[in-house]
Amino acid sequence: MVPDMILRAGRYAKGISVIARSPLDSERVLAFQNARLRALVRHCYHRVPYYRKLFDRAGLRPEEIRSVDDLPKIPPVPRTDFQFAAPEEICARGVDPDSLLIRRTSGSSGAPLTIRRRWFEERLLLSERLLSLRRLGIGLRSPRVTVEQLSAGAGWKQDLYRTEWQNRLGLYPKRFLDWRLPHQELVDRLAAIRPALIHGPPSILSWVADEMTDEDRRRIRPRLLTSGAETCTEEMRRRIERGFGAPLAEIYGSHEFVSLAWRPASEPEFAVYGDLVIVEVLKDDGAPAAAGEPGELVATALHSFAMPFLRYRLGDLVWRGSSEGWRPHSCSTLARIVGRMMDRFRLPSGRYVHPYVVARVLRDDERWLRRFQIVQSGPARFWIRIVPHAEPGPDRLAALAPKLAESLGEPAEVRVELVADLPPTSTGKFYPYVSLERYRAWGERPEPPPSWFLDA
Repeated sequence: MVPDMILRAGRYAKGISVIARSPLDSERVLAFQNARLRALVRHCYHRVPYYRKLFDRAGLRPEEIRSVDDLPKIPPVPRTDFQFAAPEEICARGVDPDSLLIRRTSGSSGAPLTIRRRWFEERLLLSERLLSLRRLGIGLRSPRVTVEQLSAGAGWKQDLYRTEWQNRLGLYPKRFLDWRLPHQELVDRLAAIRPALIHGPPSILSWVADEMTDEDRRRIRPRLLTSGAETCTEEMRRRIERGFGAPLAEIYGSHEFVSLAWRPASEPEFAVYGDLVIVEVLKDDGAPAAAGEPGELVATALHSFAMPFLRYRLGDLVWRGSSEGWRPHSCSTLARIVGRMMDRFRLPSGRYVHPYVVARVLRDDERWLRRFQIVQSGPARFWIRIVPHAEPGPDRLAALAPKLAESLGEPAEVRVELVADLPPTSTGKFYPYVSLERYRAWGERPEPPPSWFLDA
């Protein structure tokens, strides 16, 4: 027991020392990643049954993994393996799964995933984000507000940011507000708190921003806004920054990794948290994507040992950044984050089309388009729901459906409908791209489904 505790303390101390000195130059990041990867692989092979079997099936020994260049030797891990595995299979031996912090995903992909971490692992992962915000002027005592859709099951989010000693010292003061409050009440609460930082999903922040007045901006005056949990379009970014009168930084994270990358308002690309994760962008054939190419994000957590994530397929479609990164098999920047791979549209021919192909056509009409949602309601049937800035006119609206159908590359029925609003699901997330056809085929659908899903 004592040697294991000493080993854990050494890991945490090393993690703290690296994160505290961030940002590091590329050579120091690579050296840390290589050393941490070797330790992680040994740990996974000798302590985690799932990975022991994975390595044995591949005929792979842990000594063969010396650096990030060796990552392709390890088979990528499908997310579904973790969704349905027993805790004893994916947690380290000697660790009681019930003693760990538990985080659960919403289950919007059909099955929830339970993530387990030690308390110190959780705090270590959160510290990088706090340091990033500090560099942008958000200090230890700066008031923060998260605007989102609150639910009875979201209490763990508040516990994640609040501890007894934080409350006593007044560190990282954070409040949660429900965006469904009447607008004036929401504005009054924000004005009373006067937060330096406002965080929330971009769809919710943009909706709130649309209602802001000059008087509201004078009363609230945040120093910074941050968004996460959803894809933030450039149109959303403009509306949020204009509405609140402050710059927006985007944060890309997940329950499994907490923080993956972030993009300050002044930067064109997302910077990967290289001292937290090794990020790969893989094409369909498993080869690494080149700069500017799309692919699936595969990540390795460098500080999660209780429940490790080694070459874990997160299921998100991203574009690799223009930076050459630390090695061909790991990248330091992401140019674009689109969303879940599962919401690609499968056409009758068997070909897959990502919704971004259709979205590009919609963005050509950005002058009158405010928000949109693309729903595949059948194999060759699509429903485009649009909240307009202004009435586009019957001719322009009638011409849009054929343009959208043409973008798919094969015959399809496209229905365009103007709607007054596009609310999120009851889990608080907004999905701009939804393939009901794939949900039906796999027996999956968002949980719980909004009424229009059932009618589509």
